[in-house]
Amino acid sequence: MLVYVLRHADTVLGHDDVFRGRADVPLSQAGHAQAEALARRLSSVPLRAMFCGPLSRARSTAEAVAAPHGLEPIVEHGFDDIHIGDWEGLTLSEVATRWPDQWEKWRTAPESFVFPGGEDLSAVRARAWAALERAVHAIEAEAGRDSPASGAHAHPHPEGGLTRPYGRPAIAVVTHRAVAKLLVLEALGAPTSSFWRIYQNPCALNMLELRSDGNHTVYKVNDTSHLNME
Repeated sequence: MLVYVLRHADTVLGHDDVFRGRADVPLSQAGHAQAEALARRLSSVPLRAMFCGPLSRARSTAEAVAAPHGLEPIVEHGFDDIHIGDWEGLTLSEVATRWPDQWEKWRTAPESFVFPGGEDLSAVRARAWAALERAVHAIEAEAGRDSPASGAHAHPHPEGGLTRPYGRPAIAVVTHRAVAKLLVLEALGAPTSSFWRIYQNPCALNMLELRSDGNHTVYKVNDTSHLNME
């Protein structure tokens, strides 16, 4: 099944120099415009379902993308942002000043780091992937078809379109930066230590194909061609 993993649009806190965590920060005016641009980008994709995390920035983005398809977003707590505990709401510089040793470990060994009072990346990766598998299995069962375990890998349209392979189930998930990165790593079979090797802009699109034989494919990562990025 094709899965569009989407990062939520920009928030009123601005760019990525603040640890938002599970603070319920809404989209900014620019973020709403980004979400509408993403909705136009995906308007021709035959989405069967839209899933999102529970925070308003994910739900608002999901609602915009789901509207052209007549879908209501399904809230799945497995796609919630990482619980960052004591760092929530702090800037990067504040964290680096108050927790210099832990900040250094977060930057250099994210796979073994646990946020003070919060989660670690392995736990986030496990619960987000489990949520994605639940979503895929539910929609496949609803569609009355088996997971595409046979046949050759399907490929995106050679001109860059997102609607191939035609007739195959597709879902979208709106989540958060860290969660999107971890889902891409899981699909690639890459270690959590590669966390910093993937970037996610606000309102970025990632395109995956989940296969029942475990040979998943990643077609797009951090695609923001629907936005006017300077």
